[in-house]
Amino acid sequence: MRTQPLSFDALQKTLRARPGSYMPQYDTLIVLPSLSFPATELAKITAIERYEERLLYLLLQLTEPDTHIIYITSLPIDPIVIDYYLRFLPDPHAARRRLTLLSLGHFSGRGLACDLAADDAALGRVRTALGDHGDHAIILPFNVTDAERAVALELETPLFAVHPDLVALGSKTGSRRIARAAGVPVLPGVEDLWSTTAISEAVDALRLRHRDVDAVVVKLNNGFSGQGNAMVTWNSTLSDIADRETVFCAAEETWESYAAKIAAEGAIVEQLVSSRSASPSAQAWISPAGEVTVVSTHDQILGGPGGQVYLGCRFPARPAYRAAIIAYAEAIGRHLADAGVVGPFAIDFSVLPSRNEVLGASDASGIYLSEINLRLGGT
Repeated sequence: MRTQPLSFDALQKTLRARPGSYMPQYDTLIVLPSLSFPATELAKITAIERYEERLLYLLLQLTEPDTHIIYITSLPIDPIVIDYYLRFLPDPHAARRRLTLLSLGHFSGRGLACDLAADDAALGRVRTALGDHGDHAIILPFNVTDAERAVALELETPLFAVHPDLVALGSKTGSRRIARAAGVPVLPGVEDLWSTTAISEAVDALRLRHRDVDAVVVKLNNGFSGQGNAMVTWNSTLSDIADRETVFCAAEETWESYAAKIAAEGAIVEQLVSSRSASPSAQAWISPAGEVTVVSTHDQILGGPGGQVYLGCRFPARPAYRAAIIAYAEAIGRHLADAGVVGPFAIDFSVLPSRNEVLGASDASGIYLSEINLRLGGT
């Protein structure tokens, strides 16, 4: 056992000493499905209190006979749901004995990690569940903020995830910059915008450089599932962005509320692609040693206004562009690894209609980065 607490950076460095292909070796996996996003954004999602169950697929890790899992949620999970996942394992009963389910008993809307970090009793239950395995455990969060860092320090257990100081690399602005550095195409656009005036000027500049662009999408830097997007139609007679025809993906959004979010977190503007475009995604992991592994691909199913909202996926991505997005994901992963990123991440792409319709093609033309998510992908 440790004689004194480690700093967060020192705690994270302990991962490097553990072998593993893309996940560091552990005896106990603490699953922290913390959707640490602004409460106003989380409130837009139907049944958000059950989104913490999306990581239950990790129970399949219990197929390894020496693995223990501590799965933490805000609300208790129906035993029928747990039984559903465990029935995929060769010995569900043995797996169940190595699974500890802990719930806080309430959903505040602030985020699970935030609530857990402030709950001494719940932290105590996690420490008890860890027992003598604390030095051989890791925490796998959904995404990372200072709240997840606080939980890691309380439990003296490293996060297998991006360092909180590097999260901005996965913002919409950071995504475009990393993509360009990695040689991955991005759609015509402008990043690092912090006011509606800057947005208006960016839209005008974009139109002057690209005469074929008749509509753009504004994306909040930290928006997710398309809920932070606004589609704006070009109109040369209106100078103020708020006067132009706009469709917000979140129905309750207005330019007044949206402007405050732009000022708080920044945004980008880029060409709005046709709803006939494909939107594939690649999921990857960066090991503590800096090795990049692409573990899966899929095609996103999008709906809602302008086809901007994530609804689900089909696995795997279509053969027409699967190899290309894997290569792009590996290139981006290498740049992220060089910046010090570890853990899982996902990359979404846009494939323009002309490219999407040629199923036999194998080149990378017509494929553009959409965004990098420095967290576990939604699928």
